[in-house]
Amino acid sequence: MSRPRFISFAASAVSVSSASFVLAFVRQLLIADYFGASRGLDIYFIAYAVANWVGFALATSLDSIAVIHFVRAREGNGAASYLKLAGAALRASACMGLIVAATTVGTAYLLAPIVATGFSPQERTALVRLMWWFVPWICLLLPYYVMAARYKGEWRFHRVFVAEILVGIASIAWLVANHGSIRQIPMAYAAGYTAALLWLLPGSRTVMALGRTSLRPLLRDTGALYLTNQVGNIPGIVDRHFQSFVAAGGIAAIGYASQLLMGVSSLIGMRDIFIVPLSEAKDRDRRLERLVIGMLLLSTPAAGVIASFAPEIVRILFERGRFNAEAADITASVLRILALNLVVGAVTTPLARVLQIVRRIRLIHIYYLTVTIFLIPAGFVLVEHLHLGAEGIAWMNLAGSVPASGVLAYLVARSGVVLRWRYIGRFLALATAVTAAAAVPSLAAAAAFVDPLPRLLVGGGSYASIVAACYGVAWIKLNHVVPPRSANIR
Repeated sequence: MSRPRFISFAASAVSVSSASFVLAFVRQLLIADYFGASRGLDIYFIAYAVANWVGFALATSLDSIAVIHFVRAREGNGAASYLKLAGAALRASACMGLIVAATTVGTAYLLAPIVATGFSPQERTALVRLMWWFVPWICLLLPYYVMAARYKGEWRFHRVFVAEILVGIASIAWLVANHGSIRQIPMAYAAGYTAALLWLLPGSRTVMALGRTSLRPLLRDTGALYLTNQVGNIPGIVDRHFQSFVAAGGIAAIGYASQLLMGVSSLIGMRDIFIVPLSEAKDRDRRLERLVIGMLLLSTPAAGVIASFAPEIVRILFERGRFNAEAADITASVLRILALNLVVGAVTTPLARVLQIVRRIRLIHIYYLTVTIFLIPAGFVLVEHLHLGAEGIAWMNLAGSVPASGVLAYLVARSGVVLRWRYIGRFLALATAVTAAAAVPSLAAAAAFVDPLPRLLVGGGSYASIVAACYGVAWIKLNHVVPPRSANIR
């Protein structure tokens, strides 16, 4: 894979991620308008978490692993064998979707007393009933991700990018037409993935690709990653347990902030298209190193501007309809804290993907268990004893992710992928300094205004200008700095 080719796909990924990001904003704006920060939405976010642990986790695991196997099949055995593998995977995913959906609903019955401990019996019953409305969404995800992996394996990312945009457009259209109940939110996503799957199927030659081929390696690796994700769900279960003790509307505020940051993180991560170049063994260390540096240079100032202007962002996006000023204040406080996780994710996301690629998936168990070890005491202190509410949940998550990222870096090094962490640290220091230099004058510039829109426009514009200018000067100077030759520098 040539560097210009990857840059071209990265540019396309950023463009489509931006479009998807805008659509996600519109969807969240509609949800805030129609449902506010209510107890009903609290129940939805808990139900979404259960669906994510069981159904969505398997779908995303299949996506990550299928791309790797499809690339290997095409390069090693030719196009015919590759299409047979993709066709078999698609047919298997359609059957698995029904089983996984039923398992998700059954899991909700078992987990409700744990993840909704602070809920009333009536609210826990409403949680289980809401899970049934996630079934169409879950059934569609597995075939969708197989088809997406099929196109990614051929570097036909544009087809997948259009599908992602269709998910946003169709889900928004459904919400506009149907918003009388919370259950319409999962149905809106189901409508989105239906449209996307219908876009990916025609002309793919995957449905009709018949023939005997073994799915065992693909299913084995998917199962291993899924098992890892189940271990990774332990921190999520702990998180939802403590969230259930937060006052009504607090879980919804955490959900709004988290989904907003997920969009930003996806934009920075270029929709994970880096999985394909990292699948190639040659110069993997240096590719991963450049990727981490680039993501840090983007995520650090992004976290800074979000933390600096969180109240303005929340009020402009959400404060309308049933989303009142109190909900805006809670969401902004949570958003300001969780924004720091963007920087952590810039390191942990590519490192975790590398462990998948080199087939050291089981090592990620240690990472997730480390997160859990730090989450539990933080939750007891911040949420149950100090009663910090939604802000306590945000600080609890930060307390778990920061120390665990160091453990993950150590595990990657033990897997044979050696990064020059001192070299990477220089760029993190640069990004931190630039962020601090941009935040102070931008907040001062925004202080002359009262309304959130002019504050964000003036302050955010000043922030972006300062960051761009500082990076421009640093780029000129760093071009003359020779990186350390030794790959063993940590």
